[in-house]
Amino acid sequence: MKRLFALLIVALSCRGVLAQQELTRREIIAAFKSPDSFVRFNTWKQLNPENRAQYKILVRILRTQPWYDRQGAVEALLKAGSSETLERMVRDLKRHKDLAVRQGMSDALAKMKEDEVEIKGKDVYSHLYDILDDKNPLVRRMVAHHLRVHKKKEAVEALIQQFQRETDPVVRSFILSSLNSLTQAYQGPSPIAWSTWWQRSPNPFKGRAA
Repeated sequence: MKRLFALLIVALSCRGVLAQQELTRREIIAAFKSPDSFVRFNTWKQLNPENRAQYKILVRILRTQPWYDRQGAVEALLKAGSSETLERMVRDLKRHKDLAVRQGMSDALAKMKEDEVEIKGKDVYSHLYDILDDKNPLVRRMVAHHLRVHKKKEAVEALIQQFQRETDPVVRSFILSSLNSLTQAYQGPSPIAWSTWWQRSPNPFKGRAA
């Protein structure tokens, strides 16, 4: 906790930090101590991911705090827009050792506006395809769920490919749910059936509402 408060001090001393929200160091530290999850949530979502020290605080919230706090951190991460911060998020999505951080980054990246932000020529959403085979099934199921946010042909393809090699039954159910949500094709629980359908369906969204 002392280390977290030290990070807060650094974050709040940086030039321009939280200028719009006008949060004070006392308010943020009080939020960490508060038993009121609503107070904490509304504090975390005002943090600035473009500030390096505050980004570290957001990661720490994802790693150590309850789910409602983590959602506040995700709301803050949605404000990221610079290439540097987005690259940092993708790096944590793929490499951070804590599964809650990887889950949180997948949530934030999935909810960003489609195709508005890119990292090295790829829209941020497409980086989720890369961790559909994450070593932890809790992360895989979260990513499979988030790939229904935007209707993308590439997301359908990635889900079907993972469906064919996925061994965890819960992750498979998440993949199937997302495929049904995206395509309305309802090919049942067989990966082979979905693969066969995919080969015959070059445009899975044709004639379907966006």
